[in-house]
Amino acid sequence: MAKLTKECEQALKTLSTSTQADVEIDSLYEGYDLRTRVTRARFESEILDHLRACLAAIDAALGSAGVSKQDVSLLLLAGGASRIPKLQQWLQASFSPSAGAPETIVKAVDTNPEEAVALGAALQAQLLSQLSPSSSSS
Repeated sequence: MAKLTKECEQALKTLSTSTQADVEIDSLYEGYDLRTRVTRARFESEILDHLRACLAAIDAALGSAGVSKQDVSLLLLAGGASRIPKLQQWLQASFSPSAGAPETIVKAVDTNPEEAVALGAALQAQLLSQLSPSSSSS
């Protein structure tokens, strides 16, 4: 099972930059080898329900935070699903600017989750420091 997981993760990475990926596993089960090609279109069609659920979760999170999509100027995505071009396209379209508003930038961060959290916290701190009145010490 570890071989299959490793090959599927590699295929996901490949499909983020290519339109197809080959999966090859020797002796997957009782001496049988697996050789198959997965296209990005097929992969995306298989995960459509999961992509829709992801978008619904983002909408719910924004709603519970009282933030509108127009208030968002940058989306940082982290993790395996963040590399899926269809998800990036849907997010870009979902957060497309209204008239006169700046474009929302959708960026996948290819890093480990801890670094992504730290990056998000640093960006949030920067935003908060710009909003709070500066106090000068005398």
